[in-house]
Amino acid sequence: MDSRPRARDDRSVVAQIATPLGRVDRLARPPLSRSSEVLPPTVNLHLVARCNMRCRYCYARFEQQRKAPLLPTAEVLTIMRQLVENGVRRVTFAGGEPTLHKDLQVLLKQAEQLGLVTSIVTNGFLIDEAWLAKHGPFLRWLTLSIDSIDAETTRGLGRHAGPDGYRHPDHVLAVAELIHRWNAARPPSRRIRLKLNITVTSRNAHEDPGEFIREMRPEKVKLLQMLPVEGENDDARDLACSTEAFANYVARVGVIDGVQIAREDNVAMDGSYAMVDPCGQFFQRVDGRYVRSKPIQEVGVMQAWEQVGGYDPDRFLDRGGAYEPGAVANGNLPYLIAIEGLDGTGKSTTVQALAARLGAEVVHNPPMSMAGEREAADQLEPAARRAWYLEANREASRQAEEIRARGNPVVMDRSVASTLAFGAAERNEPVDPWPDDIPEPDLLAVLTVSDEERLRRLAGRSGARTREEQRLGDDRSFRDRIAEAYVRLGGVTIDASGSAEEVVSRVLHTADSVAEAGR
Repeated sequence: MDSRPRARDDRSVVAQIATPLGRVDRLARPPLSRSSEVLPPTVNLHLVARCNMRCRYCYARFEQQRKAPLLPTAEVLTIMRQLVENGVRRVTFAGGEPTLHKDLQVLLKQAEQLGLVTSIVTNGFLIDEAWLAKHGPFLRWLTLSIDSIDAETTRGLGRHAGPDGYRHPDHVLAVAELIHRWNAARPPSRRIRLKLNITVTSRNAHEDPGEFIREMRPEKVKLLQMLPVEGENDDARDLACSTEAFANYVARVGVIDGVQIAREDNVAMDGSYAMVDPCGQFFQRVDGRYVRSKPIQEVGVMQAWEQVGGYDPDRFLDRGGAYEPGAVANGNLPYLIAIEGLDGTGKSTTVQALAARLGAEVVHNPPMSMAGEREAADQLEPAARRAWYLEANREASRQAEEIRARGNPVVMDRSVASTLAFGAAERNEPVDPWPDDIPEPDLLAVLTVSDEERLRRLAGRSGARTREEQRLGDDRSFRDRIAEAYVRLGGVTIDASGSAEEVVSRVLHTADSVAEAGR
């Protein structure tokens, strides 16, 4: 028997729907047509009832839920599994302030293992580099909430934390820039997608946030009309934003290149969400007030969902609830790019320039620590030499994965592809497949220049030519076999003529294209 204290019975199903607040905001739309047979693809899990800010208009204060014990993490995970079993594919962690939850990373990791695309709606106050390193690998969407682009207006609305002088709009911009820097080290499919929520009240309805949005550079923006909810924010009636004022605000924002902008008025919110409160109950706004189910852990997901009447699929679509969320965040590892190329193609220069652009660490293949062994290995007969190089490749790969696990991108100066390609060319046989125990790079870039340019560059070098350089220069068939082997291993040819900056730009553009094609 579950001995966990339960909240009072008045948190169970609300049988009576009261007259809504703010009738002036109701638009001419069809009445609710709700379905409780299925869940929408996205469910909002409100993890905590507390917040580090005191936004006056807040419609998720959870006064009653705050008095009850926090739902144990194990029970939250059980609810998430039930959601997946009933067709949910995206979960949004909200609050209160979800970053206050002590097990947020655990929940994000478990969501990834369940195949859920993850999102967090936050004021951003606690997000810094350390937070991002811990949570970012398992997060697909980060939604930052703001009330006004003016710091003083924001403080007046109650959205502030920390010392005097804290400016929430500036902090939101700083967090956005942190996300952009974090994303720059990763392929598109592993980036955190950035969203901005702006609540429009009577205090900020006159503003134009266009420049703020352009500076922040989110992928999506949602403009929300301040939502009156009976029993939640009755003391914030003065902040209600009229339909006309909200429409004017939306029109003022207009169209911003590269940004998807959605509007959500009070009517669109009625019955269009699937939300679970911090006690594990579905709750739904219907005609101006919340209806709550019994705890999911008592009655199960679908019975609890039926108790709030389900949702209106048309309104869900109308407010932009259906969208392509991207891939499940399964580590969001930074770039691993391997640079290959014959001598004279600018490989070493490109490796250093690319690493500088990405803020990456360079891993040499074979590792520099094995340079002494390499001289001896090069004198071995072919089979033994290839075996040594394969072990050196494994050591370089291990080093690269340790670096990536710390959140840093890696540029490899050669890879196991060299060992495989040169071995196949020497034997004049098909190239062996990529070893299962060595991770493939996001891009295997094979630098090329014309033979004339390559020879010109080699002529400018000092010192004797190596045996490999001599054979590459004298044996065109050998060069062709190496090139063919690189292609069969997934190598992508990159034009290495021009400046180092130009070559690096080509490499990164190609890496993005390859990553997107493989999503």
